[in-house]
Amino acid sequence: LDLTSHAKEAGADGALIITPYYNKPTQKGLYLHFKKIAEEVDIPIVVYNVPSRTGVNILPETLAELAELKNIVAVKEASGNLDQMTHIVELCGDKITLLSGDDKLLLPLLSIGGKGVISVVANIIPGDVSNMVREFAYKIINKSLEEAGIKVTN
Repeated sequence: LDLTSHAKEAGADGALIITPYYNKPTQKGLYLHFKKIAEEVDIPIVVYNVPSRTGVNILPETLAELAELKNIVAVKEASGNLDQMTHIVELCGDKITLLSGDDKLLLPLLSIGGKGVISVVANIIPGDVSNMVREFAYKIINKSLEEAGIKVTN
C-alpha cells in the first residue's frame, strides 16, 4: 500500500502489483489485498499473476471479483495456463484487460480475446512485437468486416 501510494505521489499513471508471495494468502486474502490497495490509492491497477515466482495463483473467479473494482483495470497473466486465461475471458469479458506476461503465449492469448502483452522481448525488438499485436488485431477486424459483407480496401 505504501509503495503504491508513493508511486501515485511521484506521478505514476498506474501500478503493476504482484501477488503477496511470502505468506501465500488464500483467494479471499488475495482479493482483500488488492481491494485494499484499490480503495486506498486511486490510480489504475494491473494485477500481476506469476505463480511460478510467487507460489500463489490468482484464480479466474478471484479476478472476476477484482474486475468489479473500478480501478482494477488489467491482469498481467503469467501462469502459463491457457485454460485459465480462457476462463478469465469467459468470466470477466471486457471488465478487465487480459495481457500476456509470457512472450511465447502472446498469440494464443490474443486468439482467445487477450489484448496485448507486457513483454520482455519487446525491450530488444519493440517494433516487431508492436507490429505483431497490431497485425493480429487488423486481421481479426478485416475478417469480421468481410463476414459482414463489407469490402475492405487499403
